Amino acid sequence: MARLPSFVQRLHLRTRVSRNAVLLGALAAVGLGIALARQGNEHTTVTLERADPPAGVVTVDVVVSGAVLHPGTVSLPTGSTMADVLAAVGGANVGHIATLNLTRRVEDGERLTVPGTAPLRDLNTMSLRELEALPGIGPSTAAAIVGARVQPFRSTDELVTRHLLPLARYRAIRDLVTARPVGTAP
Repeated sequence: MARLPSFVQRLHLRTRVSRNAVLLGALAAVGLGIALARQGNEHTTVTLERADPPAGVVTVDVVVSGAVLHPGTVSLPTGSTMADVLAAVGGANVGHIATLNLTRRVEDGERLTVPGTAPLRDLNTMSLRELEALPGIGPSTAAAIVGARVQPFRSTDELVTRHLLPLARYRAIRDLVTARPVGTAP
C-alpha cells in the first residue's frame, strides 16, 4: 500500500478503515473544490473544513470568517448547531444564511467561511471589542475612537481629520465601517 501523507499519519489513526475514510474525505473535498473552481461561475458557497475532535470533548471550537459581524473563533457546547455559531458571531448577512443548514450540528475544529461582504459597522455604536477587531486598530486607538464620539462621527473620513488614524490605516478599514447620524436605523 502507498505511504500515506504525513498529515494523515499525524492524526494518529489506529485503524486502516479510519485512515482510508480520512483519505477518501480529503480527496472528495479536493475534487469538489476543483470541480467548483472549473465551473467559473459566481455561486455563493460555504466552505467547511473539519478536523477530528479529541475524545471527551465537551465544547467545540469553530473558526468563523467572511460575512459575519464578529469573525473569529467561538467555543460552544458540544451539540451546538450552525445557528448557534452564527448567533455567537453576531449573525450573517440575511442573503447568505439561506445557503446554510442552520440545524446541522457543528464539530470541533470546523472552519466556516460565510461568503459575501461583511455588514458595515457604525463607528458611532461599535464596542471597544468590535473596533479592536478592525485591521490595525489596537486597544489605545479603539479607546480614542470611543472617546471622540462625544461629538458623533458624520463620516468615516473624520477618523483622519480628527487625527485618530493615519491615512494608510484609515484606507485599510474604510470599506468596513460607516458613520450613521445618531438615532437613525441602519
